[in-house]
Amino acid sequence: MKKYLIKYKWQNFLLFLLLVLTSGVSTGYAFLQMYIGKQVMEGNFRMVLITVVCNTVLIFSNSILYYIQNKYQTYLIAKMNQDFRNDISKRIMSASFEKLSSTDTGEYLSWYTNDVREAENQGFQVFYSCMEEALQLILGAVSLLFIRWEILLLTIVVSVISLYTSRKFGDKVEEYSKKVSAATEKYTDRIKEQIAGLSVTQAFGLAERFESKINASGDELEKERCNFAEKQGKEGYKAMVISIFGINAINMLTFVLCVLRIIAPEIIFGSINLTNQVGNSFGQLISYRLKMAGARPYFAKAEMQSVDEEPKAEAALPSLQKEIKVENLSFSYGEKEVLKGQNLTFQKGGKYAIVGRSGCGKTTLLKLLLGQLKGYEGKILYDGKELSSYDVDSFYEQMAYIEQSIFLFDTSIRNNITLGDGVSAEKLEEILAMSALKEEIKKFPDGLETKAGENGKNFSGGQKQRIAVARALAHDRQILFVDEGTSALDAENAMVIEQALLACKNLTLILITHHMKEENLPLFDKVYRLG
Repeated sequence: MKKYLIKYKWQNFLLFLLLVLTSGVSTGYAFLQMYIGKQVMEGNFRMVLITVVCNTVLIFSNSILYYIQNKYQTYLIAKMNQDFRNDISKRIMSASFEKLSSTDTGEYLSWYTNDVREAENQGFQVFYSCMEEALQLILGAVSLLFIRWEILLLTIVVSVISLYTSRKFGDKVEEYSKKVSAATEKYTDRIKEQIAGLSVTQAFGLAERFESKINASGDELEKERCNFAEKQGKEGYKAMVISIFGINAINMLTFVLCVLRIIAPEIIFGSINLTNQVGNSFGQLISYRLKMAGARPYFAKAEMQSVDEEPKAEAALPSLQKEIKVENLSFSYGEKEVLKGQNLTFQKGGKYAIVGRSGCGKTTLLKLLLGQLKGYEGKILYDGKELSSYDVDSFYEQMAYIEQSIFLFDTSIRNNITLGDGVSAEKLEEILAMSALKEEIKKFPDGLETKAGENGKNFSGGQKQRIAVARALAHDRQILFVDEGTSALDAENAMVIEQALLACKNLTLILITHHMKEENLPLFDKVYRLG
């Protein structure tokens, strides 16, 4: 949280000044009450009336200040929330392919929704409340110093004791908060899974199962949240008991000093409010400290690095000049060996097919060439230099990948192809023809502006594959990896796409397929068989 507060230090300083004004006015009420008490005891009701009017004006003025403060505070928190989301995005983007593929998307969704909300409620909001209470405490303490130093001393002693005893309470609350965060991630994963599989559940007449799974997941989450609220309440109650004893001790001292005529009788009207102000502020600070302890696990997620993250190479992957060479390449998923001693060569501009039975390592080979998988044995040489010596983030400046599972954004066909990059009308027409989309587009009433729907649900598998091919062609990458990119197409359209890709003179094409027709073999420079 500290980094966000520092980033907006000047905006936070302005908010601090507003808090000083509102807190100063609140403290001023105590002195008005002392003055009113004095005038009442002297029987000067005219001054009592004037002071009450002044007090009313002060209350209205403070209400306006509070409105301005709350509005500006909301604006500032919104800015910091967005920065927090940006840091979450950076954390996710910095994770390795293995980490991303092994983590459910529901967990990341929970970071953007629940974690941001809790970071605001238990972090930013509470911090500003702490700042306000700290100002109330300081102003109240300074005011007590002018009344009697003994009262101030006792107030400080009691408050320090309360603050010290609350330290262990905060650690417990932080642990409980971590459990709630984990439970929320789990809940989001399960809800996402049930909604995604709803059509399957309905198809087998198991609608009640959907509801029961949702309810069971919700019960687990609510149980953890209730447990957190209970534990936080208990720790807060302990802190409150200590604070109450302290406040009563301070009030007793004030009464004794008044009885002994050490302080004027009218002082008691305001001093009790001031001691309560200081004591309550300390009590609130203790409570807020417990709440901020609950926010730490949420901020920590955006700040900590992925445990599997390795130092990245600095050199960017250059344009391919000659060849990609695989020498004695082996790779295993745990104990399961997928590739063993593979030797392959891909010349610049060459057209290659990789065939073999399911599970023989074809997709794994592509992911190794793309830098998505680490921990292989052997060599992958890019123009004679080990591929792992380059920054993996730069690979996609030279490479494009059409994978088996096509993802489309919930936007137009045009945007799914261009991804927001500028593509000329002439080039787009050429790409549509090469990807067998030109005639297909005419079938849609909105043409290229037709919406894909969530993950392309408005299109068939074949249509999604053609859009994916068009997307790869639109971005002019030097090397194209295709993993069963035409498997959902009929033979005619599949041939149109494959011939279009094979006709791209400067494109290095590496294509995976389960089924290679004999008549297509001569179209490739080489066909590698795995397994």
